[in-house]
This record gives sequence, C-alpha cells and structure tokens, in this order.
Amino acid sequence: MMLKIFSWILRKSPLKSGLTRLAGMTWVRKAISSKESETVTTLRNGTPIRVSLRDFNGRLIYLFGSVDPKIIDICSCLSMPNDIFLDIGANHGVVGFLCHPYLENSGEVHFFEPQSDLCERIEEVISSQHMGNVFLHRYGLMDRDATLTFSSPSGHSGRGSFANKSSELEIQTILPVRNVATVLPAIIGDREFAAKLDIEGGEIHVLPWLISQKRLRYVLFESTDLLDRDSIYNTLINSDFILFGVLRSLFRTKVQRIHTAVQFRSFNDILAVRLRSKQIPINVLSVKRLRRYL
Repeated sequence: MMLKIFSWILRKSPLKSGLTRLAGMTWVRKAISSKESETVTTLRNGTPIRVSLRDFNGRLIYLFGSVDPKIIDICSCLSMPNDIFLDIGANHGVVGFLCHPYLENSGEVHFFEPQSDLCERIEEVISSQHMGNVFLHRYGLMDRDATLTFSSPSGHSGRGSFANKSSELEIQTILPVRNVATVLPAIIGDREFAAKLDIEGGEIHVLPWLISQKRLRYVLFESTDLLDRDSIYNTLINSDFILFGVLRSLFRTKVQRIHTAVQFRSFNDILAVRLRSKQIPINVLSVKRLRRYL
C-alpha cells in the first residue's frame, strides 16, 4: 500500500529530475522486490503498459509513469501536430507514447528498438490502444545493414548497446541493425520530422545523417556515451542547428544555450534545433519559451 501511495504522489508531483535517486531508496527497492516481476501499470497519460520490475526502466515506469519528464516535456512541446516523430532506441516506447497525443491523425510515431522483449511490450500497447499512426520497427539503426552483438547489463534494458563492449555488460545477443540512410527516407518522405535518439554510444553512426536532413526540425540525444563528442560538436556547430543543453532543474524543464565544446561536454542531454533566428536574447529559457522561436 505504501508503494502505491508513493507512486501516486510521484506521478502527481512536478518533479523533473531526481527520479533515479528516489527509485533507488532502500525501502522502495525492498517493496518492489516483494512484488510479482511482471505487472501492468500505466503511463502518466493513462496508457497501459506491461513492465518487468526486475528491469530498472520497468521500475521507473511503474513508480513514475515516465522515465525522464524533462525529455517528455521537450519532445511533446516542440513537436508539431503533423510531425513524424522518431523514437530511436525506444526501449519501452515511453517517450513516443507520451508524445503521441500531441500529434494529430496525420502525424506519426515510429519506434526503433531491437530488443525482442521490449518490442512485444510496445506492440501490445499499439494493438490494445488501436494506434493506427504508430509503427514499430524491430531493429536498431546504424550506418549499415548488419547483425551485430548487442551487449547489456542484467536488469537494465536501457543500458544495452551495440557500441559499448564493457565487461559490465554480461548479456550478449545478436540483433539486427539497418542503415539509417536507406531506411528513414522511405519513412519520412518529404515531411518534416523530429527525433529522440538514445542508443548508448551508437549516436556517432546515426547523428551525422540525421543532421544532414533539411526537414529535421530537432533532435534530442544523450551525449554521455558519445564515442567522439568533439566530432559531433563540430558537425553541429557548423550547421544551421542551435545547440542547447538540458538543465537538471527540479521543477521546470529548462535548456541552456551551448556556445563552446566545453559546455557541450558538460551536459548529459543535448537538444539541436532549427529556429527562425539564431538571435536569442537569453541563454537559459524554458522549453515553452523556446517553442516561440520555432
């Protein structure tokens, strides 16, 4: 009962950061470990989803109905009703499912996820909720077609990677990847699109192609595991994108303008967005204010 009350409070709270620490509290971990592994919970918008409490991401969804409210805020606020939204490295599909209500029937959500267990969970939601404009692609995206070794730690599906070969990643699986340059053009066509990219070090194989597309409005990606941060930074800073780092604010989703490589390396999450003008009067702004410059 205490766990249900705790979850209810967290889902109602305005917290944007600190979820991982709350989920790691000793009594929370003990309470969760006493429950059945598989359970059906809901996302913050009421969408039902099946999760495993033995998986770290599954526990976050069970407790908070989300995985990172800051990322959800940015993607839902900056996406336009007719966009194609690409959730690359979808995991349970939380970002795409929570952004789906902000797209009209002419908009689309596309999930890219190679882990078969997670694909089954995503497919269950799409089918049960009759989401005709949501599509699942059961492979990873890279810069070539191949079958590659996917390494992941036990109990944390969100840390799986085609790029990271650390000895900590004890589970090894052979999974398919497709070439981003041949797969996405058929999906996007001549429409504007946006992307969330979280592929644990594989970003260097996908970001350059995404950035080169004139119809990409924004891409939000995790930079912690970038294999070559300076290369990505130089590519972005010399493009028509404006760079922002996502601040770890407790109660409001804010971004800070990035002007240097040192700043770029200091942020965990990076937003590259095309705006009407590069002349923005302030360096730190809310995501709602940022939307005004689109």
